[in-house]
Amino acid sequence: YLTQNVSYDPQLVIRKKQPIFDKLLIVEAPSKRKAQDLITKLRSFEINSLILPTAVFSGNFTDERLFAYSLSLTKDESQSLPIRLPLDSDGNVRRFSIRETDRAKKLFQSLSFAKQHLINFRGPKESFQKMSTQDISDEVKSFFNGKIIILSVKSFEEQVVTPLGIMDRSEVLANILDNYFENRFIHRTSITQQLIICFSILLISLALLIYLPASMALASSILLIIFYASLSLALFDKLYIWTPILTPTLQIFITYILISNYKLILNERTRWRLEKESHFLAEVEEMKTNFLSLFSHDLKTPLAKILASIETQLSRSDLEEEQREELIKIRVYCNEIERYFKRILKTAQVESKKISLNKKPTDINKLIEKVIDKFRPSAQDKKVEFKMELSPLFLIEMDETLIQEVLFNFIENALSYSPEGSRITIRSEETKDYVKVAIADQGPGVPIKVQDKVWEKFYRLESKSQGYGLGLYLSKYVVELHHGQVYLKTKKDRGSEFGFHLPIEDVLS
Repeated sequence: YLTQNVSYDPQLVIRKKQPIFDKLLIVEAPSKRKAQDLITKLRSFEINSLILPTAVFSGNFTDERLFAYSLSLTKDESQSLPIRLPLDSDGNVRRFSIRETDRAKKLFQSLSFAKQHLINFRGPKESFQKMSTQDISDEVKSFFNGKIIILSVKSFEEQVVTPLGIMDRSEVLANILDNYFENRFIHRTSITQQLIICFSILLISLALLIYLPASMALASSILLIIFYASLSLALFDKLYIWTPILTPTLQIFITYILISNYKLILNERTRWRLEKESHFLAEVEEMKTNFLSLFSHDLKTPLAKILASIETQLSRSDLEEEQREELIKIRVYCNEIERYFKRILKTAQVESKKISLNKKPTDINKLIEKVIDKFRPSAQDKKVEFKMELSPLFLIEMDETLIQEVLFNFIENALSYSPEGSRITIRSEETKDYVKVAIADQGPGVPIKVQDKVWEKFYRLESKSQGYGLGLYLSKYVVELHHGQVYLKTKKDRGSEFGFHLPIEDVLS
């Protein structure tokens, strides 16, 4: 569709009938004699021009208003003003050309005679005003003032096939004159301009298809086709500029098919690669979990033997005080290592989804007191006070061991970050359908930007802080396994509150 032989018929059909040059009038004469009589009569009228077939009038044109024409569908004729209408391959007339003569120059002063012009048909047959010779009299003489009259003789009229249907040659001439006097000739875009249009649309299509998701890319391509078609029709309707619609539409469609298939292939490759990587990572993760589990489990036995030996040595009465203190320190370190191994094992169970709940009725207040008793010696060393605000609660079903581990992690975390001489408040209460437990300290608080990260595995607030970054991670998992929820409230330099909710109905069920 980038050739100069493209039809602009659809644009003509879509836009329907258009306004015409109101100074044009077609006068129909039934015969040559009547036509010659009309010419004599019209010479006395104040008309602008009278354009008549050469078959009706020949001779010297003493009246400058008279223009004889010859419309030829095949070749130029030797008359004074031949107008050639070349036939296209489908038998339609869409163009015209005029041989350069003195009278042609006078009638078409600014028209280029060196090329063919596209006819901008204003509508189907009968679009221009017509009048018969019998309707012309001196009473209507003023009506003809300034008119350009085209004389049509029925016996010499020839039918012409146009994109808007069959017309008389006089009507085709009326369209040509309308185009000339109103400057309505159709301007066809050149090959270069069409290539620029197609290249621009190609760039837009590629941008839409590459940077938008599949569904949006399809919708955008359809909207682009609609927009370009509307713009092309608007240019033709308002400025008489013809641009092809089918070629850019096919280009957008073909571009969409090719790029979509290419993106589909890339997505399939990416998906296949991700699946392969996921499978590989899953195997690595399983190997890591198994290694940690076996490593921690196998070290528990020798560690237990070390602790047993320490207890045996501590039971001796002949130990010196310095030796006893060193053994106590070793026992503390071994207990820390034991807790670390337990957390590694628990983490391995969590990640392998092998952890399960062993629920039984439990008094959570007694569980809190039990955990606090374990930390009292450490709290006394740091001069940290435990304040318990425990509301009376009924027995609820939970996994006592796991919830005790959650309380242990929260209190240990609070004690680690509490300054000397501060206080840790532990509260328990029933809130709507939940049992709430909160542990509040008076430490430095947790920065807002990392509050979500404290629940992640191996995350520690400070590189120099104690711990392994597993306690809060496991606590969150255990609480959510009970269908509960953990939370954190903190303010800078005013301490933090870690806590959790356990749903009563779900626990009781």
